[in-house]
Amino acid sequence: MEQTRAGVPGQPPIQRTEMWIIWDSYVHHGEKRARETCGPHLGLEARVSWFGWGGLRWKTLIPFFLQYLRGRTAPDVLLIHCGGSALGRLEGVEVVAAMKQDLQYLNRQFPAMQIVYSNINERRRWRADHLGKLNPTRKWVNSVMNKFVSVQLGRNSVEHPGIRFNCCGLYLKDTVHFTYRGN
Repeated sequence: MEQTRAGVPGQPPIQRTEMWIIWDSYVHHGEKRARETCGPHLGLEARVSWFGWGGLRWKTLIPFFLQYLRGRTAPDVLLIHCGGSALGRLEGVEVVAAMKQDLQYLNRQFPAMQIVYSNINERRRWRADHLGKLNPTRKWVNSVMNKFVSVQLGRNSVEHPGIRFNCCGLYLKDTVHFTYRGN
């Protein structure tokens, strides 16, 4: 999509970056808050599109992305926040193997597209298990994936340092999803 420079004759149009954010329920609930606080394009010189569904699991990510892509051009930037729902259902090594394989596939199929991995954030409670078992697995998955994304894709990951399981006021009564403040 092009945006013209109003009032500057003879200047070429500004090329807008196309950014897609694939989300699970965490980002879905945060989308409205992000638009309210940062604006529709998150304060970026980009056209931002959000898509996904609550409970999106990593194993459905590629088919979902390819279905959404039909009839469209791949975005310049693809930010992926997904994977937390797989923890507790699969071993951490299985989750990491699937993530690596799928990110390599996307990188090969769409070499011009920048892929950004969003770390799995902390939770007060995991639906499949309790915090004591899954939080260390989550940390390990993020650590391995951060290194992989940096070395293999030449990118940085998005970290979430403000989201901590013991922060009061960030989580709803279900102890899984965020409050308005948490988002």
